[in-house]
Amino acid sequence: MQPHSLLFATVLQLANLTASPFTLVSEDYRSELIPRYLAAMEARKGAGECLTAEVTVRAKLSSREAELRAVRSTSATGGVTHRVLDSSGDATVRREVIGRYLEAEDQAAQLDEIAITPSHYRFHFLRTVLEAGRRVLIFQLNPKQKRVGLFKGELWLDNQTALPVRESGQFVKSPSVFIKRIVFVREYHIEDGAAIPDRIAATVDTRLAGRAELSVQFDRVVLSTEPGCP
Repeated sequence: MQPHSLLFATVLQLANLTASPFTLVSEDYRSELIPRYLAAMEARKGAGECLTAEVTVRAKLSSREAELRAVRSTSATGGVTHRVLDSSGDATVRREVIGRYLEAEDQAAQLDEIAITPSHYRFHFLRTVLEAGRRVLIFQLNPKQKRVGLFKGELWLDNQTALPVRESGQFVKSPSVFIKRIVFVREYHIEDGAAIPDRIAATVDTRLAGRAELSVQFDRVVLSTEPGCP
């Protein structure tokens, strides 16, 4: 498999974290937070919201680095588009890492086989922490199959709103024998009853090219329910 194909398989998994809506069912029935979470996510899904944000994507592969800024628009139906503002750095990293990540976001929205659903995951309550003055409950996610695109990790839920503030973990199956490990963190903040994305950070350990790092920073995020929004 060619290196660009390996990177595409990797960024497709990472993009699914951004593009796909998700539904979770807890097997720990002692917690009432999960039903609240499901109701909150269903309400947001039915609101027909569009999201626009300025994103800064940075990538590093060995000693080569690149950066791209774009306006990211998510339609009410989940489609994702990017309008590039500027870019800099190594051309190969821009094309094969950043460019393929942006392309993969829209495609990932269609990948139901790697969505976080009850048919794919079990999760279990771990502990409670205070995060920025909020009570946050942490659940462990365990995939039911060892399949490309599924991950083992944690989901952090805000106790007051039942919305996610953090997702993190490691993919349980590599998309290629040339990729040893993919680890990621995704963070949100709560604003006006919605979970607003803040950043994604990922590390990919490859057998041939070494370690690749990717980060996506979200700024100037705007939610809209206006008819005809992007």
